[in-house]
Amino acid sequence: MLRRTIMSSNLNKSGIVDVPRNRSITGPIANEIKSKIYEGINGIDIFEIANESYKHAGHYQVKISGTNEYESHFKLMIISNEFDGMTLMKRHRRVFTILKDTIDKIHSIQIDARTVPEHRKLQAKST
Repeated sequence: MLRRTIMSSNLNKSGIVDVPRNRSITGPIANEIKSKIYEGINGIDIFEIANESYKHAGHYQVKISGTNEYESHFKLMIISNEFDGMTLMKRHRRVFTILKDTIDKIHSIQIDARTVPEHRKLQAKST
């Protein structure tokens, strides 16, 4: 298990809570993804990364693929006006191009790539 400090009134006296490795966003692959996305996409308004590997722990395909079972499944949300005028396919290709050397290290990646106005419109619908 990795340890991470977070702010909460529900923590122990030391302020530390255990985060399972298959949920951590501070591992080497997660850090590589974050770094490459910030370097490769201009004007990021919002960037979120989730490690969803815990949902697939022990799955046969993850084990035989040779990927790291603790950092095998990621979900990204990237909000940037760089995506303006791009189709969904072009947005995903852009992200895959940026992560081309990292993709082989993981089993699955889910991408939500939107412009700022698209994100605001979606947020307005959900409230």
